[in-house]
Parts: sequence; structure tokens; C-alpha cells
Amino acid sequence: MRKFFTNVGSMDQRKATKYIGRGFLVAILFIAIMGVSIAINAGRTDWSTWQYNRIEDQYDWGDITLAQRNEQRDAVDFWVEVMHMQNVIISPICRFGMNIALAFVFVGLIGLAFTGTGDEKTRRLLLLVAGILLFFMVFTMFFDGFGFTVTMT
Repeated sequence: MRKFFTNVGSMDQRKATKYIGRGFLVAILFIAIMGVSIAINAGRTDWSTWQYNRIEDQYDWGDITLAQRNEQRDAVDFWVEVMHMQNVIISPICRFGMNIALAFVFVGLIGLAFTGTGDEKTRRLLLLVAGILLFFMVFTMFFDGFGFTVTMT
């Protein structure tokens, strides 16, 4: 562990930039996966309503029997639960992966701040951004269900 912190302090600018770039790339990947998972979970009620209506129409027209209707409704119920559970499983994994990726960005920012490239204001700004990022990482690890809303009026 001590060697890691020693290496962060003596990290060159190219390596620190790689840490930042790869960290952001992995974070964006996990955010995209989480977004798809949330969209699937949010759309499950509309999908199930559409499926129930389709099944009822087929039953009313005489295309399927009562047993087939009940079997298809059970299948829809199963897939609705699958859509919900995939979000329950994938979201924490994505949050963990995103925090790991942001840790790489944090290390890259600290490495850039300690390389001595740039003036004092640039180093202070990099340390400030790294501190804000660290606060954000800790905050998202311990608290769930918060968000930011931007409205245009």
C-alpha cells in the first residue's frame, strides 16, 4: 500500500492521463448499462399491460383457450419479475463498478496534481476536483435513491 501511494506521488503526466481517461471510459460504460437496466425496469408495466391486453383480445376472439390464456398470463408475470430482478441485481454491480472507475479517475487527478506540471493554481484545482470526486464516491456508496433534476423553464 505504501508503494502505491509513493507511485501516485511520482506518477508521470502520461500515466495519470491514462488513469483519468480509462476511468471515465469505464464509468460511462457502467452508467450506460445501468441506464438500460433502469429503462427495462421502468418499461415493464407498460409491456405487461400491452401483453395482458393482447392475451385478452386473443381469448375474446376465440384464438386461444382459457388454459392457454392462463398459461400466457403466468408467463407474462414471470417475465415482469425477471425485468424487475435484473434491475435489483445489475444496479448495485454498476454502482460498485462506477465507484471503482471513479477511483481510477481520483488516482489520476492526484497523480497529475503531484507531478509538478503546471502552476500552483492548477494543482489546487486538481486537488479540489479530486476531493469533490472522492466526496461524491463516498456519498453514493452509503446513500441510495438520490438524484439531480434539471428543469428548463
